[in-house]
This record gives sequence, structure tokens and C-alpha cells, in this order.
Amino acid sequence: MNKFLYYSLIVLYVVFSFLMFAGLGMAIKKKYIDLKRWSISILFGAQYFLFTLLFKVPLYANILLNIVSCIGFFFGIKMQVIGLTGGIACGKSTVCDLLRNQGFTIIDCDQISRDLRGKEVNYQKLLVKTFGQEVWDDEKKQINSEKLGQIVFSDPLKRKQLNSITHWRIFKIIFQSIFYQKIVLRKSNVILDAPLLFETKILEHVCYPILLVHLENTHKQKERLMARNSLTDE
Repeated sequence: MNKFLYYSLIVLYVVFSFLMFAGLGMAIKKKYIDLKRWSISILFGAQYFLFTLLFKVPLYANILLNIVSCIGFFFGIKMQVIGLTGGIACGKSTVCDLLRNQGFTIIDCDQISRDLRGKEVNYQKLLVKTFGQEVWDDEKKQINSEKLGQIVFSDPLKRKQLNSITHWRIFKIIFQSIFYQKIVLRKSNVILDAPLLFETKILEHVCYPILLVHLENTHKQKERLMARNSLTDE
């Protein structure tokens, strides 16, 4: 095998191993760590033999790989955050304000989305190209969220297009924010405010515990929504 290809494969495998164990660390909930120790041991053992059989590397390389994997697992556990979600107009912002006043750091997914629509030029151009000039607000120089919502609300295909354009960008910023708050600033009380926490099928795995905000009074919820969005019963 070509030496360059050989070492490139090793580097790729090491990177993959780091990411795999980082993901495992994020996904393991604290109360389940004891129950899943056996699975972690199996992964380390399988990785050792796979690395040896595929690349025939010496012992020191296997030790280095396991060290990298342990670091990845440590990073994954450290990047767990508290999740917060709930229905529309149920008081999530109020809860976030209360927690912020108590010293918690809030990563607001809605704000990330608003910043993308208002400030990210390449994202804005792509939305205009995909959904037409009508989604652009010339006066405010940003995407018109109301117009965009009207277009994708009743069309599953367009909604899928929007999700494919938007979700990975939001996820990227979310994980960058988590890394910065948890690893760089070493903050322990970080909350991810994500209205679609469970629907994404991804974010719920990096959150533990998860706080669900619920409003029993549906009439009050309706009133809050109408007041917030300047809506009427019609």
C-alpha cells in the first residue's frame, strides 16, 4: 500500500474514533453510564483489534488511538447540556429569563435562526434563490419570516427544502456554541432552548436532563400567542 494512503487512512481512522467516542459521550445520559460501561469496553476492544488487523500497526499506535478515544469520550461528556423545550406560547422565554437571572447560560435556537435570516448573506441569497424574491424584505434588508412561513406551511416539498438548507447551519452554530461555553469557558450550567428538541432526532441526545415547559390553560396559551404575533380570532 502507498505510504501516503496508509498514513492518511490511519489519520482518518483516528479522527473517526475521536468523533465516535465524543458522540458516545454526549449520548450517554449520566444515570445510564454504569449500565453502559460494558458497551464502552466492547467498543475499545473492537477498536483495538480492528486497528491492528486493518493497519498492522505497533502497540504504541494502538495506545495513542485509545488515548485519543478517551479524550473524545471526555469531551463528549463535558459537552452535555440541559435541554429546554415546550409548545408555542407556553412560557419558555419566561422560564429562560428566570434561569438566566440565576446564572444559567442560554443557547437560544430561535435566536440563532433569526440571526441567520437577518445577518447571514449566503443563507439569505440561497433562500431568495430557492423560494423567490417575495421572501426578501427590502426595507429591513433581511428574510421576511412571515412570507417564508406562508410558502412552506402548506407545501411539504418546500418545507423539506427549507429544512435541508437551514438545519445543518443551525446545528453547526449550536455545537460551536456548546463547545465554546462548555469546553473553552468551562461553564457547567448551560441550557439549550430548542422548541423542536425532540423533532430534530439529534439534539435530544446531547441534552440531560430535559426540561419541558407546559401550560395547562390552553385559553391563556392562545391569548399569549395572539398578543405576541398581533393575531385575531379570525
